[in-house]
Amino acid sequence: MGNCSIRKILWGTIVILTFWAMSPFSHTTFAQRMPSYLRDNIRVLLDTLPPVPHDIGDRELLYQYSVGDLSALSGKDVTWVIRELAKRGVGVITFWTTGDAFESRIEEGIRIARIQEKLGLRVVADATRLLYGFYDGTPATAHIDENGNAFSTAP
Repeated sequence: MGNCSIRKILWGTIVILTFWAMSPFSHTTFAQRMPSYLRDNIRVLLDTLPPVPHDIGDRELLYQYSVGDLSALSGKDVTWVIRELAKRGVGVITFWTTGDAFESRIEEGIRIARIQEKLGLRVVADATRLLYGFYDGTPATAHIDENGNAFSTAP
């Protein structure tokens, strides 16, 4: 490599660093570069937690309930959020529930699970609300008393 080539590389590096230093991205936090429509709890996690500096191997991610519901985000945005949280060692949980929201929560859980699998992550669902009772207030899941009358104690 001649002196001319080294000078070109050095000059190019100086130009790139100068433009980077003058760019708005060089003086902003990670949260300021995130889409503005992300909820605050996600923004705080992404901005506060640095990416894990080493490979975590087979260790589990920490599953953070504060991530919450991602259903308002597009598939592209959910994928980005899940990937960025995983870089920080944080996993995403989907929440299953009973009642009217049951179907939509299952559909959302499947959507998130597909993204997690695509990214090579474990799928985690919180189904504890389903364990509070095997009835949800609908006639199909109601209890039957000693007289054959259906009843439910679900809210």
